[in-house]
Amino acid sequence: HPIAECMLIFCFAYMVEGASGFGTPVALGAPMLISTGHPKFQSVVVLLIFNTFATVWGAVGTPIWFGFAGLATEEEFVEISYKSGICLAIGAYILVPLTILILVPWVVVKKNAVFICLSLATVIGPSLGISFASYEFPSLIGGMIGCGGTAVLISRRLGLAPLDPEDMPDRDPRDLGTVSERSIVAEYLASQASNRRENTVEDDNDGEESPSGKDEPAASKATEQPSEGSQETPQQTTAESKAHEEGEEVQVDDDPEMNKDNHDNEGSEIRPTTAPVDSVKDYVDQVLGPRKTTG
Repeated sequence: HPIAECMLIFCFAYMVEGASGFGTPVALGAPMLISTGHPKFQSVVVLLIFNTFATVWGAVGTPIWFGFAGLATEEEFVEISYKSGICLAIGAYILVPLTILILVPWVVVKKNAVFICLSLATVIGPSLGISFASYEFPSLIGGMIGCGGTAVLISRRLGLAPLDPEDMPDRDPRDLGTVSERSIVAEYLASQASNRRENTVEDDNDGEESPSGKDEPAASKATEQPSEGSQETPQQTTAESKAHEEGEEVQVDDDPEMNKDNHDNEGSEIRPTTAPVDSVKDYVDQVLGPRKTTG
């Protein structure tokens, strides 16, 4: 859900800004939004705006205790903290929904306005409360609480309206983005595209009818089709005739089931089996093989 993604990343960026600051939320959060299918440029812009709501307490209060060092007392540091928190809390309820409009249409934002307000309350509320007592940890602790609270809201679907495909026709919920051309997601998407191309070619070949003459000799038809008691396929007949022409010996296996099993066991180094791939999980299982479950 695009609204759930944006709000969860907002809380994550809020927490990271309180821990490290210096643009780290943008460096970490923008690739996360991109990986869920959002446009790259717009994702960076959104994270730059999200980053501003916790900058006052960034890097454990560095802008306050370092920026105002020698200019204010400890009590005045706390006063700067909570006055800034009040202004940021009011601004968040106005600017965060407008910022999400960069990625999500207005109709989707309007349907999920309750969820946005509840998610903001889980992060802005604790931060504002802590700002009255500390100027170092409002963003860090508020962001941690916000991540957990927003995750609970998403899992419970509190205020989160189902996404209507007509509201975002350009967004495919099954679409997966990737920031690396060599990632497993990119390989999976490439394999899916290759399979679709192969299926299209096969369908085109099946649809074409080969022309046949009315006075075609019956003997030529008999040579093209195997006898009823024979288990040979047209591919085997062609391979045998080619081998005879080159003077090589032909070894024919009488058990067609064994041939099928041997063919099924063949595969490349990346895809050791020929089983169809229907999901990223299936592709990961094929590449990595059996492994222990965690979590």
